Amino acid sequence: MVNLFSISNVFAQAEMVSATPPLAVYDGKYVYDEVDGTRFLNHPQVRAAIEAAVPTGDVRGILYTEVRTSHRS
Repeated sequence: MVNLFSISNVFAQAEMVSATPPLAVYDGKYVYDEVDGTRFLNHPQVRAAIEAAVPTGDVRGILYTEVRTSHRS
């Protein structure tokens, strides 16, 4: 039996990734700068990589914490 929820979830994720800018546009920007309304750490590809590499808990929370520097231009 085919799990239709899994299939529709894959399509939804593909649409979300195609609606976000390519990662290359974040070059030279801070992680909290938005490109087309998406911050680097909220980009679906970045979130998927972090979630695959970092266990849940404090370490992942630290990665998602935005630290703004006072010398930002």
